[in-house]
Amino acid sequence: MTAIWKPSVVALAATLQMLGPPAAAADPVADFYKGKTVSIIVGAAEGGGFDVYARAAARHFPRHLPGSPQIIVQNRPGAGTINAANYVYSVAPQDGTVIAAISGSAPLLQIMGESGPQFDSTKFQWLGSVASDTGAFYVWNTAKVKTFKDAFTNPAILGSHGPNVSEIYPALANNVLGTKFKVIQGYKSGPNVRLAMEGGEVEGQAQTWDSVKSTTPQWIAEGKISVLAQIALKPDEELKKMGVPMIMDFVTREHVLPKYTVEEAQSYFKLMLTGDQLARPFVVGPGVPAERVEALRKAFMALAADPDFIADVKKMGRPVEPISGKEMQAMIAELAATPKNILENVKELVKYQAVK
Repeated sequence: MTAIWKPSVVALAATLQMLGPPAAAADPVADFYKGKTVSIIVGAAEGGGFDVYARAAARHFPRHLPGSPQIIVQNRPGAGTINAANYVYSVAPQDGTVIAAISGSAPLLQIMGESGPQFDSTKFQWLGSVASDTGAFYVWNTAKVKTFKDAFTNPAILGSHGPNVSEIYPALANNVLGTKFKVIQGYKSGPNVRLAMEGGEVEGQAQTWDSVKSTTPQWIAEGKISVLAQIALKPDEELKKMGVPMIMDFVTREHVLPKYTVEEAQSYFKLMLTGDQLARPFVVGPGVPAERVEALRKAFMALAADPDFIADVKKMGRPVEPISGKEMQAMIAELAATPKNILENVKELVKYQAVK
């Protein structure tokens, strides 16, 4: 019988040593991003909330994204962040190196059929939202309007950098409830409107409450402003303690214009407020490969849980209340399924019409 050769343990070990260690599994996402530069295109001017979150993300995001690319921030303000959304959707490279930081109102405006958005919100690939903001109407304490009820009989001059919260809600309140907000359009950002308030050009604005707290806390501490109403479906605890009513508190038969039923009016406001829960989303274009989108989404949620990022943002008076990309994708799909008659009506109702 022929003997079967059996290699010794020593010989086998020597052979394996010659072959070297097993090759590590390739990571195509890390390989792609290594040495790359990723741009976050901010749809608003420097100094505002969108810019603050984006610059904080640029400082901390590389640790969580495979390949640890460099991240830079570029501001592309205009049309309530729609200019930036249009650019990232159809002009920027569709490879995962360009991210947009835009308003939560932008996708809803597209869904309503506004002419400015040149994108399909359902085809955008949403990475997540870093915060869910409560908006607020507020004015100087020297204005005739001291409460939201006063706005039904007296005009308040508000600045707008919309179409976004600053323009949509004054218009919706005027057109559905009959308030008398006068809106001065064309400002580039919330900080520009606040400067206009200090210069006497306007009396106030509709804006996220966190923006007010983080940029002009002295206005609150010194009682320089009157907060008229909260713009949200759920109350902000601080504003609630201050006794500030919810905008939905006024969507009643007492205030809704006779040509609308209360149910119709409520559906219009709820649609807009639901869209605004998206608040401060990050998004990439429709052509970005799925594996990179998945990596970006995972990195985004890791960023939102990063203690250093949270501390960095909180130093600037901003909260971190993340919504995942998958949740956002589902919310956008639900908004897009809104009955057409409601969307068509709201499309007209959020447009500001001059008040006499």
